[in-house]
Amino acid sequence: MDLSQPFVLVGLLLVGGAIVLGVMSKNAFLVAQITEVAHRLKHAVTGDNYDRIRSQVLANPWYGKEGVCIVTGSNCGMGFEAALELARTGARIILAVRSEAEGNAAAEKIKQLSSNSKIDVMKLDLSSIESVRSFADAFIKRKLPIHVLVHNAGLAGKKVTINTDGFENSMAINYVNVVLLTSLLLPVLRQSAPCRVVMVSSSAHLQGTKSIGKCLAVRTKPPIAGFPLYGSTKLNLSAFCKHIARQAEQAGANIHFCSLDPGFVATRFYSGNVPFPINLFGLAANFVAKTPSNGAHTHLFAALNPTPPKNGVYLADTMEATPHPAVGDQNFQQEVVDETVARLRAAAPWWDGKIF
Repeated sequence: MDLSQPFVLVGLLLVGGAIVLGVMSKNAFLVAQITEVAHRLKHAVTGDNYDRIRSQVLANPWYGKEGVCIVTGSNCGMGFEAALELARTGARIILAVRSEAEGNAAAEKIKQLSSNSKIDVMKLDLSSIESVRSFADAFIKRKLPIHVLVHNAGLAGKKVTINTDGFENSMAINYVNVVLLTSLLLPVLRQSAPCRVVMVSSSAHLQGTKSIGKCLAVRTKPPIAGFPLYGSTKLNLSAFCKHIARQAEQAGANIHFCSLDPGFVATRFYSGNVPFPINLFGLAANFVAKTPSNGAHTHLFAALNPTPPKNGVYLADTMEATPHPAVGDQNFQQEVVDETVARLRAAAPWWDGKIF
């Protein structure tokens, strides 16, 4: 990054101003950006954790040359970059995407760049319970193992939107249907162990609230909108990660779960209908943000590091970080999972409701 360029300085001033504002206002999300800056400075000096292990894990991945990896939302952005790098290990990659046309285009590009022909596209719309069910059924019928499952797909919106299943749409995509998909694939994960489940959260979870999380964003007074909504979807995701990781350990299952904040990354995400202050950072994205390739490093560190991250850990820029206190609150974890299970079973009576 050339700091002599005026547009870079403008970007730095925008982000720096937002950070100062965060410190002064004690805004947890904006304060978290200071931590990210510190991480990035550390990586600049010591080398990124994933960069340090990249050649090793590509040559000798822990799952061998017959691995199977599923990456949701992998037709573009960080999901695409994670799928590409995983493909370079020789693994079979399942691109779980909403648009099959975009998925097919991404698959062809990954095949060319990775010299790996084992790239498959499967339709998955995380806003739809039936699509999640169809995806899980179709995958199970293929009788493949799962070594790495990356829940990468996500959505942010300025206002509450209720989908046809009765869930707030961003909550469904970012959290509720992640729970359902993980549950439906759990028999395969158990049989495939050791395996890893990587859940892409965000530092925005620091702006989430227990009240929004527990009602799954559909019964708040006054109605919620913007950043608290998005943050609460990610708060629930990281709390669920802790919950299911603890259950896996208690069951003696060799399945490792982690949630992560990839950092501030310039992706297509910011061009959508995103709330404040995500859009503020989006203005600076092209100036100071990570590339999608670098943003995917935390995904890949969690998936490929020879030693799996501590079960249930929250990572930021490939390093263990401190999440919102609610993430580690077992009462909150249980309450939000219980509400999720109850409402999912009402919407999908065919589901057995088993989280682990």
